[in-house]
Amino acid sequence: MRPETICHVNYANECEENIEKERRYTMFTGIVEEVGTIDTISRGANSAVLTIRAEKVLAGTKVGDSIAVNGICLTVTRLMPHAFTADVMHETLNRSSLANAMRGAHVNLGVRWRQMADLAGT
Repeated sequence: MRPETICHVNYANECEENIEKERRYTMFTGIVEEVGTIDTISRGANSAVLTIRAEKVLAGTKVGDSIAVNGICLTVTRLMPHAFTADVMHETLNRSSLANAMRGAHVNLGVRWRQMADLAGT
């Protein structure tokens, strides 16, 4: 489960435990692996879907992995050969550098420490 996941009331305790585990094991290096480009932004009533063109950070990435976009941890919801999509809640949009994101804008991309170690072969 990802921190931005909405928890069903009956599973709140289990959900909170999973969120805490995810927080404990998700650590970004702070290293910008590449500069990506926002391809599309589809804004909805409560969230938006970003499609970001990238190459390097996609190596070894799978749906459900996290990619830092301008330092904001986003969960990959779809992978394409040269891009990925991520859902972004309005609260994240309103409180981050993504608030003014536009098509064609460049964004800094980074991967979790574990993914980076996998890419490096360690």
